[in-house]
Amino acid sequence: MVTVKAPETPQEWEKYFEIRYNTLRKEWGQPIGSEHLADDHSSVHALAFDDKNNPVGVCRMHFNNPLEAQIRMMGVLPDVRTGGVGTALIKYCEIKAKEMGAKKMVLDARDYAIKFYEKNGYTLVKQTHVLWGLIPHFWMQKDL
Repeated sequence: MVTVKAPETPQEWEKYFEIRYNTLRKEWGQPIGSEHLADDHSSVHALAFDDKNNPVGVCRMHFNNPLEAQIRMMGVLPDVRTGGVGTALIKYCEIKAKEMGAKKMVLDARDYAIKFYEKNGYTLVKQTHVLWGLIPHFWMQKDL
């Protein structure tokens, strides 16, 4: 069973950013530190734990405007993908966004994650950019 909560302790924050780096930056040759974003301080953060209380996935959510929230920096450790971790992270962020007044959730999905987001109710809108000249991204949205 997957549980999700905001990171609280220094150890949880360390693991949170370690997972973010290892799943979203490392394999693309990006430097350590690139997993930190300027607006992290004003975002909602989610850390997923497996049934043995091991951190296994992360994501964060921020508001683009009072009615639109955005999921960013979703990363799940490779050995637990397809086990419900990503879906649990999305649901956590959607609940938080609704509680804070959002009516819509948006995200910029890497090309290989489109089907995952579609299974979670998101609709593909358009291609937005190619990150680092390597990874096509696509704008997706869902009414909350």
